[in-house]
Amino acid sequence: MRSLLFCLLLIPMYVWSQHSIQGTFPVAKKYKFVILYQVTPTGLSYTADTNIEEDGSFQLQLDENAAKGVYQLVYSLPQEEFNFELFYNGEEDISFQFTEAEGVSFTASEENQQWRTYFENYQAIQKEISELYKAETPNKEKIMAAFKRLSLLHNQAEQESEGMLANHFIKAFKFYIPKKFESQEVYGQKVIDHFLDAIDFNDTVIQGTTFLSDLAYGYLIVSSKFLNELYDYQAPADTLVAKMDGADPEFKKQLLFDIWQQLSISEAFLPAANYIATTHLIPLAKQTNDTQLANQLFTFTSLSIGSTAPNFSWETSEMGQKTTQQLHELDKAETYVLVFWSSSCSHCLQEIPILHNYLSVLNDSNLKVLAIGLEEDAEAWQQATDSLPNFTNVLGLNKWDNEIGNLYNISATPTYFVLDEDKTIVSKPDTLESLLKIITPEK
Repeated sequence: MRSLLFCLLLIPMYVWSQHSIQGTFPVAKKYKFVILYQVTPTGLSYTADTNIEEDGSFQLQLDENAAKGVYQLVYSLPQEEFNFELFYNGEEDISFQFTEAEGVSFTASEENQQWRTYFENYQAIQKEISELYKAETPNKEKIMAAFKRLSLLHNQAEQESEGMLANHFIKAFKFYIPKKFESQEVYGQKVIDHFLDAIDFNDTVIQGTTFLSDLAYGYLIVSSKFLNELYDYQAPADTLVAKMDGADPEFKKQLLFDIWQQLSISEAFLPAANYIATTHLIPLAKQTNDTQLANQLFTFTSLSIGSTAPNFSWETSEMGQKTTQQLHELDKAETYVLVFWSSSCSHCLQEIPILHNYLSVLNDSNLKVLAIGLEEDAEAWQQATDSLPNFTNVLGLNKWDNEIGNLYNISATPTYFVLDEDKTIVSKPDTLESLLKIITPEK
C-alpha cells in the first residue's frame, strides 16, 4: 500500500517533468509524419517520430531525459529538404504552426520565438538597406538610420536572450555595421572581410546545425564573387578552415562535407568543391581514419568535369602482333567519347549500335569512341564487337570488378564520358540523346 501511494505521488512529478512538441500542418494528405533528431556536432541522432493526424496536427512527447539543445524536425521526404531546426531547453513545451507560404511560426516556446522574431526583423531591415542602396542617389541619412536600428535590434536581442540557446545563434548572426556612411561597394567588401568575425566554430551549441553550414556556405559564395569573372574560391576556403582552427576534427570534417555536398551539385561550383576536397577534406578524412570518405572524394575529384580523365591501358592485336596503348597517349582526335557498356546489358544493345551508326554517318576523323566492354567472358563481347568496327573496343573482364571500370566508378551501363584532346573531362551525359547533342557539329 505504501509503495502504491509513493508511486501515485510521483505521477504528477513525472508528468510535470515531461515536455511536448506539437504543431499543425495545412494539408494532412501531403504531410504524413514527423521525425525528430537531436543535432550533434558530427551529425543527427534519432529521437522520436509520430504520424500527423488527418486534421494536420501532431504531438511528440519528449522523454524526461531528453537533452537540452538543438533539434531538427523532418516533416516530409527527402529529409534534407523538408526540415527545420528548433531549440529545446528542457523547461518549456514547444508549439508551432506551419504553412507552405510562411514556413514555421512558433506559438509557444520563448526560446524559439526569441530567435525567430530577431531573425525576421533583422532580415526585414537588411532588405530595407539593400533597397535604399539601389536608389540612383542613395539617401545617406535613411541608410544610416536603418543601420542604427539594426544595431539596436541586435544588441537588444543579445541582452534579452542571455542564458538561452537562442543567444548562441543571435551572437553568431552579427555582421558588419558601419558607423558612418559608406558606398555600397565599400560596405559590401567590409561585410565579406568581417563575415566570420562573430562565429565561434568551437561553440558546441551551433556545431552541426544547418544554420552554421548555411553561414559557412554563404560566406564562400559571397566572398568568392561568383558573378565576377575573377572567381576566387581558394582564399575564402582557406580562411574558413583557418577560422575553425582548434575545433574537433570530426566536426570540421562534417561541416566541410556538408559544404562540399552543396557545392558539388552545381557544375559551376565544381572547382570550389574539388579544391575543398583535395586541400582540406581528404586530409581530414585521413586524419580521422575515414577511408571510405577519402576514397569517395578522391574518386569524385578524379572524375569531375575539368579533371584529367584517369589513364588506363589496353592491348591491341594486329597482324598477330600485340601492342599496348594508353588513353593519355592517344593523339588522333580532338574529342574522345568513353563508353562503358556490356554485351549482357539490354539498354546497351539498343544504344551502342545507334551510336556506332551515328559515328559512321558523321565520318568525323576528329571524334573517336573508346568502348569499354565490362564482361564476365570474352566470347559474347567478341561477337558483339564484330559489328562495331568504327570503335576502339576494349575488353574489361570481371565486369563490376574490372580495373578500368573501378577507376571510373562505373555502377551502371551504359555510362558516357566526353573528353577533349588533352583528355580533360568536358561532359558526363546521362543519356545517349544528350551525348549525340554534345558531339554533333554546330552548323
